[in-house]
Amino acid sequence: METNTAEIVGSPAPSFALSGTADVSLADFRGKSPVLIYFMREFACHTCLHHVLEIVKDYDRIQKQGVEVLVIGGGNVDTAKRFAARYKIPFTVLADPSHSVYDQYGLDKAFGVWQKSGSYLIDVDGVVRYAKSAGKPSAGLDLSAIPF
Repeated sequence: METNTAEIVGSPAPSFALSGTADVSLADFRGKSPVLIYFMREFACHTCLHHVLEIVKDYDRIQKQGVEVLVIGGGNVDTAKRFAARYKIPFTVLADPSHSVYDQYGLDKAFGVWQKSGSYLIDVDGVVRYAKSAGKPSAGLDLSAIPF
């Protein structure tokens, strides 16, 4: 299923279950806390790493808002675990090697070549409240625009 990010805002978030530094289902958070999801292009994307480290720097503020953070990368579970350990990521890092969750969130490949990145805020009821995708990795995250 492909979804346009503009169309997904106000809709129930596509459900998923992935593994990485933990086994996580989006349903685990319903009724408990909002979730910020950041989709990296791949774990080897240096610009995406910069965005993840921005989230790390702002993590205390995000946590004070009661928001959980999930980072999803297109590699395998071992790569997700190594990435999280190497960069001391304090939140869950998940692997989506088949990119099936990317597809559910409308993050197809730009021009059929470049994996899109994106950020999504899911509220406590499981509804998408903010969505941004980008074909260029430099545009995949803008923490100041996310309505925490």
